[in-house]
Amino acid sequence: KAKLLLAAVAWDRYLREPPLKIHPVCIAGSMISACLARIPDRVYNNPFLGFTCGLLLLLSMVLIMTVGAWIFMECNNVISLYGPPYAREYLSGYYHPSMMIEPALHLLTWIMKLLLLKSTFSLQLLCTLALQMAKFIERDQIDDARAQLSWLCSRDPSKLGPSDLAGGTLESLSENLSDGFVAPLFWYVIFGP
Repeated sequence: KAKLLLAAVAWDRYLREPPLKIHPVCIAGSMISACLARIPDRVYNNPFLGFTCGLLLLLSMVLIMTVGAWIFMECNNVISLYGPPYAREYLSGYYHPSMMIEPALHLLTWIMKLLLLKSTFSLQLLCTLALQMAKFIERDQIDDARAQLSWLCSRDPSKLGPSDLAGGTLESLSENLSDGFVAPLFWYVIFGP
């Protein structure tokens, strides 16, 4: 677990994020946005309906993402358990013990676990966005700073000044630090991949 954790933190620091189209956090965000777009206005006006729909959305998203991660890990386990014998059988006429099928499949499954773990956090991206926001504010590029803040939080930045933009960035960073770095690593240490 420690090697995988260190590799994921190193990836976060020195390599790019996975493509957004397959990034689990972006997929979850898109699913939530699609669900919220279909909710009628009467749900927002009724506290009971709003609470019930919000709870259903939360539970369904947790279930969907948990099942998706479980399927991913089960596929990974199937590859590690059944991959070597299948590969030896499939390559029966070509197989030689020096082909190192087991180490190659072990590396593949380890990289898949690394990809899943890395997709749960992004400290480097948060730091990059914060530094970019600071540059926008220092250079009086308020429109760019407002657009940047919309990436970090759901607040309407259209009427915010420089100090409000900086405050919104700090608030969002502190929240996202918990959600996007501390919590995933905490739960990884407790439960593993």
